[in-house]
Amino acid sequence: MKKLLIVAAAISLVGVAGSAEAIVWWNLGNIKVGPEQTLKDFHQYFKEQFPKMSLQKYALGSYAFSPEMYQQYQEAIQFNPGDLTLSQGKAAWEKKFPDGKTYASCFKDGGKGVAASYPYCKYLPAKPGALVREPLKAA
Repeated sequence: MKKLLIVAAAISLVGVAGSAEAIVWWNLGNIKVGPEQTLKDFHQYFKEQFPKMSLQKYALGSYAFSPEMYQQYQEAIQFNPGDLTLSQGKAAWEKKFPDGKTYASCFKDGGKGVAASYPYCKYLPAKPGALVREPLKAA
């Protein structure tokens, strides 16, 4: 039964591959269309769909269709909440500890390029899949 299924699958794959080769995909229907014509057709389609909208507004994506959403977008880029988080992180990174060191002093090269070597593991497990445990430090 397995052999019969394998033979049937092979024959069907050969048949599909043969039918795909029978179609000349780049010359379908004897219509030769280049990128310039495709771009014109694309623009024409959208001009017919939304005649009052200029092509430049399409660069806004979905905001082009909703003035309210566009207004919210404009407000969001005026005050990016991520900027506040970055400035807080920078302040914490540069804040000195009582001993005069900073977070940057915990890393090689003052933390420059630390993301490229993250995660850093000083203690590798003896066996693959074993838990990594740091040695206990005396109090």
